[in-house]
Amino acid sequence: MTQHIMKSRAMSVIGAGVAALTVVGTLAGCGGSGAEVTKDDSGATVIKFGINVANPAKQEPATNDIVEAFNKANKGKYKVEFVAADTESHAKNMKLAASDGTLPQVFWVEGSQVTEFNEAGVLMDLTDFLAFRCLVWVSGAGVVVLVG
Repeated sequence: MTQHIMKSRAMSVIGAGVAALTVVGTLAGCGGSGAEVTKDDSGATVIKFGINVANPAKQEPATNDIVEAFNKANKGKYKVEFVAADTESHAKNMKLAASDGTLPQVFWVEGSQVTEFNEAGVLMDLTDFLAFRCLVWVSGAGVVVLVG
């Protein structure tokens, strides 16, 4: 039973990660006002991903694997780079970045901060985008992502 719950949770995390990264192309360059598009040496658009762990490879291996797969599949076009810090530092860093317009294009935030970030106008409403372009279905058998 515990193994089944862990597998279901892992699949949910993977599904959420896949869903987030399927919209990453839309988010590239859509940061706060005045945000500049950053390119790496290959010309790929760099997408900053703020995460609440200091070492994503060790602490969030599923998310790290999704990012690595995304980067491989989009080599030369997009590159996701982690902005990683422990949970407490991450929360402070995101709050500071929200105040000065330097938030990563994709970031994890505590539920208790969502209202504050929304009221500050730094969150993108993805409701319409997800309703018309992306369906993520997570089951015990796997994850299915349909992007239209």
